[in-house]
Amino acid sequence: MSGLTQLGEVVYVVCSGSPIIKAFTDTLSPLSDIHVQGMKYPNDIVASVDDGHLYVADDLTRIWRVSVYDHRLVRSVSPKIISRFD
Repeated sequence: MSGLTQLGEVVYVVCSGSPIIKAFTDTLSPLSDIHVQGMKYPNDIVASVDDGHLYVADDLTRIWRVSVYDHRLVRSVSPKIISRFD
């Protein structure tokens, strides 16, 4: 496991070397996996309550934004683009 986050009653986990985001209930019962085509080495994951997306850092060169509602990949962006503190 390389990253873990929670949004509502769902826990999301990423493992380096896998394009899959594992999802579990807050009691750790498995839910449907989220497959992110193109993701190779996820090393961290965070969830946004504001927009209902998961943000996954992939090999420090890309950030994937994935909708938790329909598991759709919204886009991958450069980490420089989403920084609010520049």
